[in-house]
Amino acid sequence: MSTLWDSASLREATLGKLKADVHLKGISINSLEVEKGDLFIALRGGKRDAHEFILHALEAGASCIMADNRHFLEKNGLLENENILLVEDCFEALHRMALFSRKRFQGYVIAVTGSVGKTTTKNILFETLSAYGKTVVSKKSLNNHLGVPLTLISIPEDAKFAVLEIGMNHHGEILPLAQMVQPHMGIITTINKAHAGNMGGETGIASEKATLFQSLPKDGIALYGDFPEKIKNIIEKSIPKNVKKYTIGKKKENNFYLHNERLFSDQSYGILEYEGQCFNLEVNAPGEHLLEDATLAISAILALDLNPSEALKALQNFKPSYGRGEKHQLQNNITLIDETHNASPASVQAAIKTLSLQKANRKIAILGDMLELGEFSKSEHLSLAPLLKKEKIILFACGQEIKPLFDSLPIEFQGGYAPSSDLLIAPIQKYLKTGDYIVAKGSHSMKIDKIVEALKLYFSLNTKEQRNSRHAI
Repeated sequence: MSTLWDSASLREATLGKLKADVHLKGISINSLEVEKGDLFIALRGGKRDAHEFILHALEAGASCIMADNRHFLEKNGLLENENILLVEDCFEALHRMALFSRKRFQGYVIAVTGSVGKTTTKNILFETLSAYGKTVVSKKSLNNHLGVPLTLISIPEDAKFAVLEIGMNHHGEILPLAQMVQPHMGIITTINKAHAGNMGGETGIASEKATLFQSLPKDGIALYGDFPEKIKNIIEKSIPKNVKKYTIGKKKENNFYLHNERLFSDQSYGILEYEGQCFNLEVNAPGEHLLEDATLAISAILALDLNPSEALKALQNFKPSYGRGEKHQLQNNITLIDETHNASPASVQAAIKTLSLQKANRKIAILGDMLELGEFSKSEHLSLAPLLKKEKIILFACGQEIKPLFDSLPIEFQGGYAPSSDLLIAPIQKYLKTGDYIVAKGSHSMKIDKIVEALKLYFSLNTKEQRNSRHAI
């Protein structure tokens, strides 16, 4: 692995003091994830002061520690340690490093935002752009004031493409991050009521997401969906002059036109039309939303004037990641789709529609609250009822916000309810039988992923006695 940072660049970027000659291979803010040759950044705040884990990080092989707590270092005999990079403030130094890294990176930078689909679009871009050169993307969902700079400082100089995800929960969060990233291309995936409680509805969300485009250079590229006219007007007001604008959607007047969609239980197909040419899209996973995310990624490839043939081949290798449609085949021919990373009205609708494509005798949705919807919460939860009833999907639900939805369903579609995810595990385990098909989804703090892990464990055991023993533990 090539060197990300050496001593000279660290001192220049952070204005800090470092005695050792280091050549860093990676970055970490979690001592449990430190690998040999890493920089460990001892950030303060949150539940613990990361300075407490410096010794653990050094034992794990960290080559350098960025620290700002002089008192802690003195107390623990670390102040004169040659591997300590002493700075005034670790968070400010992190931002300095991010700006330094972005300035020296000569590759092409793409920033992705949107209410849903950010991470999957980013992951598909990684899969497809890698066919044309070394590509780096944000790990997991590192898309906030901490995650974005961490991604920037992890970009190797020899990369050809960098794709960063930018998220938000409140007004004023996207623009500073976009200005730090300085993308050549900006992509807005969707606009819907995710975080609507903090943003005052879709127009407020659109206004915030659109600030991504304000950071584009004169020869930049703006890609966005075929949104309603009111939303589109808000977005286009943020696009600087001379920036190329491309819309993507299912109407022929869009620059990138998706049509002839064919959705199956394990694959999704469509035709993407651009400037009179048609390209066949093939995603080896179910779900209209995945096909739409793939459309965004391939549209970006075409907007870059790259030959799309390699990207279209690479697209077939894409597989949904943890918490975003990952498929688990359990014992007794039970299938579990893990969509537990987070939840919004649009993403839950998409998950239910994907479940409806399956040919199982019983289709089961395990859903937790969709949070941060504010005054829209009750109506948005209840809006799921028609689709659940139409597709005859059995609901297991947990949380206070989702209870009105559960209560509104006919009794034959009420699988079970509990106030929290841990109390829902045993009833689901008891209910499941051979051939069931399940999708699990909810806002991250609802901990629906605990149910997924429990089901994976329970239905991987070989005998009833082992199951009962494990459940008792």
